[in-house]
Amino acid sequence: MKKILLFLMIGCIISLSCTGFSFAADVPADMQSYIDELEILFKLDILTADKYGYYAPDTTVTRKDVCHTVARMLNLSASENFKQVFADVNTSTMYAAEIYELYNLNIVSGKGNGFFEPDTFISFDEILAILVRTLGYENVAAVSGGFPYGYYNIANKIGLLDNIDNPSGSTVTKQVFAQLVHNAASVGIYDMTGLSSNGSYEMSVTDETFLSLYHNVGFITGTVDANSYSQIGTASVGDDSVSVDSFVLKTGSTDIAAFLGYTCDVYFDEESKTVLAYRVSADSNVKVIKSSQEPYYENGQLKFYKDTESDDYSVVKIPSDVDIIYNNKKIKAFSEKYFNITDGEIVVSDKDSNGSADVVIIKNFNTLVVDFLSINSDQLYLKDKSVPVIDLNNIEYEFRASDGSRIDETYVKEWGVLSCLFSEDKDFVQFYLSTEKIVGRVEAVGNDEIEVNGISYKYTDSFTSNFSMPAPGENLTFCLTTHGYIAASKKNYQKD
Repeated sequence: MKKILLFLMIGCIISLSCTGFSFAADVPADMQSYIDELEILFKLDILTADKYGYYAPDTTVTRKDVCHTVARMLNLSASENFKQVFADVNTSTMYAAEIYELYNLNIVSGKGNGFFEPDTFISFDEILAILVRTLGYENVAAVSGGFPYGYYNIANKIGLLDNIDNPSGSTVTKQVFAQLVHNAASVGIYDMTGLSSNGSYEMSVTDETFLSLYHNVGFITGTVDANSYSQIGTASVGDDSVSVDSFVLKTGSTDIAAFLGYTCDVYFDEESKTVLAYRVSADSNVKVIKSSQEPYYENGQLKFYKDTESDDYSVVKIPSDVDIIYNNKKIKAFSEKYFNITDGEIVVSDKDSNGSADVVIIKNFNTLVVDFLSINSDQLYLKDKSVPVIDLNNIEYEFRASDGSRIDETYVKEWGVLSCLFSEDKDFVQFYLSTEKIVGRVEAVGNDEIEVNGISYKYTDSFTSNFSMPAPGENLTFCLTTHGYIAASKKNYQKD
């Protein structure tokens, strides 16, 4: 992994771990809708939140904002040498080291008369020029017309302008800038040998991106074909690992193991071979069918309503020799019973786009409400009349939060709602814990939903078996599943 030296001054230290990572705890709340594209950039602290935990995507980017991010793209480390160049960038300012090192690398320049103007808004053309230089294409841009048109043309050619609606402007929002940095993450660093002495050039790029070159982060797109409890074909892996097209990776803190059969874009630490972030690939060619669409199997086809408001059916071809992953484990023999789901989804993957399923991933949840968990004896006691206790000694299991992250057993407490994926052989179960509750007045009760405080909530099949149906006017606490269904109710004075 390559690092570039950065000057150090008092009050400005860039903290890097031994692998060059400085992980952000979470994607900021105001950027959750972009988590698939930007998670890796926030995890590496290339994009950063403010002190309140927000990214503020609609605010305008300044010159020092861009320097801060580009310095992190290059994984700049610290040196004790420092020299002030600009009158308005004092050595005591926290962004000075980043500005001066980028200046020394000829990536940024001043605004004239000895000033840098760090707080001035930066134009779209200026950002493109900085990113083009950062990726090594400056000389290519120069022979393509120089600033701004040559930089714009090269930026467009290498993909920096992908998914940018209006690639221009005297100012740029942080959201647009984040998209530009995301685009830059997939651009190969330019090999200067591709530029000839007479000014002509051919695009000659390396396999390295700024993520791999400066952060030791690898990238792979492939099908998750094995996890620690099941596999497709012959691939197999150990605990807390997955195989992506037969390439074995540790799962780390991610829930990628739950995506067996999916085609995923995966970022990983090249040294430890640990997954850092992933997303389901846009090229997966999958169809997701919810239980509310009432799917059923008949004569080699899966049939289901097009949507919950429609009477029209859609069909997908399901060959009898298809790989079926049912609740995280591959089934041994085909049966149409697996397609009868009450709470969950069926994901049909047609990887070769021939109109017939290659892999079918079925998740059919059962809902259980916790009474208490005895950690000493590994007995899970439930407020369920048909299943009052589960002996955890006899099964392999894991607890996860609603977002899929692994959690400790100590989080499992009374009135917690578990959405459970039991494998067909009952040897493995994933428990997804929800502690979400609503407190309020029951305003109406229907055949499949209850209205509380003016909002209608569906309730699970097990709710009516284990709890009394509330009456309009009652004030109760309702416990919700990870999908937002009512799973339990209690009087408001009952202990949590």
